[in-house]
Amino acid sequence: MEGSCFPTFITAAYKGALIPIIVASQIMFQVLKIGGNYCMAWSTPPTENQKTRISSTIILLVYIVLAIGSSVCVLVRSLFLATAALEASQRIFTSMLTCIFHAPMSFFDSTPSGRILNRASSDQSTVDTDIPYRLGGLAFAVIQLFGIVIVMSQVAWQVFVVLIPVVIICIWYQVSNTAT
Repeated sequence: MEGSCFPTFITAAYKGALIPIIVASQIMFQVLKIGGNYCMAWSTPPTENQKTRISSTIILLVYIVLAIGSSVCVLVRSLFLATAALEASQRIFTSMLTCIFHAPMSFFDSTPSGRILNRASSDQSTVDTDIPYRLGGLAFAVIQLFGIVIVMSQVAWQVFVVLIPVVIICIWYQVSNTAT
């Protein structure tokens, strides 16, 4: 799969109008997830002898609200991702079918119909199942990485002393090995 197919896929559905909603719902999910973890860490006493800062009922209620909010964000993200994937898939399928129908007769004389059907079905299968979930997985992993970096910068900023050189070495290694 070429990298040029991803921008085509993203803009095929509603000219990419659903992408900001998908990304925003993922960011909101990540914020709520971090908020839930922070709420639990803040409200839990460090030792058994100490009292909790607030009542356990309020802690549970806040955690439930954060969990419901996270679930709604995941639902919105999944619905819009599936909608965008379906619309993009249908548009790309229609475009492919139009190209096949407008092909010259010499194309059908030299290419067996089984090969055309096999290629069309395998390409459509990739568009239907592979591309949207790869793109979604990439976007969600990048957003999660940014969330982790933000939390780490607040909790243990000293990690960046090690992280920055490691990232530079990884990028250098990847660039030097892809050239060969």
